[in-house]
Amino acid sequence: MIYWCLFFLTVLKAVLFSTGGFGPLPSLHTDFLANGWATEKQFAEAIAIGQIAPGPNGLWVVSLTNLSGGLIGALLGAIALILPPFFILLV
Repeated sequence: MIYWCLFFLTVLKAVLFSTGGFGPLPSLHTDFLANGWATEKQFAEAIAIGQIAPGPNGLWVVSLTNLSGGLIGALLGAIALILPPFFILLV
């Protein structure tokens, strides 16, 4: 449980302090490699998938969280990616 909470908060922190697209890349790269959650290969694959997939550039984060945390990681990554703009929309 604590692992998933820390995983979610790490992605949320990276998304909150970025401008979108590839903005969270440096923060996620540092945190995920330091915690051993992802490898350089997974980062390269996630960015490649984000580049070829239609839609916003920021969806590479969901791909990365899927590669490093499976389905639960992808869901947490998607929620962390959507939460900040949704909060602003409510305000």
